[in-house]
Amino acid sequence: MIYYILQPFSDQAIVIARFIKENSSKRVVGVLLLDEKKGKSDEVYDDIITVRTYDEINDLGVIVPTGAPSTEALLRKGDVQLGKIKMKKESLGVFDKVNFLNHCRQVSLPIPLMLEFNELKSSSFPLFYKEKNEKGGGLRGKANRFSDVENLPHENLIFQELIDSKGTYGVAFLAKNGRILTSFSHFEEESYPRTGGSATIIKKIEDSRLDQLTQKFVETYKYDGWGLAEYKYCHKRQDFVFMEVNAKFWASCLFTFKNNPEFLDMLFDISIEKEDINTMIYINRLLKTGLLNTLKVLYSYKGAKKIILKPFIKTIILGVFIDLKLVKL
Repeated sequence: MIYYILQPFSDQAIVIARFIKENSSKRVVGVLLLDEKKGKSDEVYDDIITVRTYDEINDLGVIVPTGAPSTEALLRKGDVQLGKIKMKKESLGVFDKVNFLNHCRQVSLPIPLMLEFNELKSSSFPLFYKEKNEKGGGLRGKANRFSDVENLPHENLIFQELIDSKGTYGVAFLAKNGRILTSFSHFEEESYPRTGGSATIIKKIEDSRLDQLTQKFVETYKYDGWGLAEYKYCHKRQDFVFMEVNAKFWASCLFTFKNNPEFLDMLFDISIEKEDINTMIYINRLLKTGLLNTLKVLYSYKGAKKIILKPFIKTIILGVFIDLKLVKL
């Protein structure tokens, strides 16, 4: 059997490819579209192929979409099966953030206050904005004044009340027939980029309220597949606020898989020993905040698990350049 890994140089793709290579005899092939660049971690793949469309892939293998674009592309053609878990085409609905938020409102799940662009006034700020349709990262950020958003493509954006609390909470899950089969919760204490980025410092947590909210979404949406539900804690409400569900593999899935191997078993028929990891540091991402900050964080979290996903000599040099203000990210 061959596993075809789409968007093969994303962090989550490299993690998945390594688990398959290290725990099975299956061939692992990275698949690039013509407009995608080859990355620096091709040693994890038996081969790298380039295609014009994903239709060109041999359908006798298992196709693994990893990021938002590849997952959306496959779902538009139908359901996506990985091991015992099927992500149904209906999961496409969460890529539309307006549709997702409207569903949450209808079933009384807590969400930030929505704002229309033509209704914005000085008292609306600060606020948070992001793209209406999931593209993986994309345009998002905090706006402190109208001039921060007036030249943005506002017709493609959602404007929301700013939930100005530290970090982001996540519940990774596998679901079938509107029921969660297994899950794992974490707290992204810091991320890069700071707004809507991937975790640099991530911690294991347990919280029954997060479990309750995620189960309610899965049940009412009749969600099938894998995903990551994301929340911010609102001090004003004294409750978690639902931000989004990502119907794709998440950049910090290594932390999930190590702590809860049921994900690997159900998705890829891989059996590994559980590791009880409380905190994980992603060094490659952290270096993008500067070398000095990276050293400070590593000193503060001496007991944390340190992860290097990609060759990082170039990233270390970038960290130095950031500290010297020779590069701005």
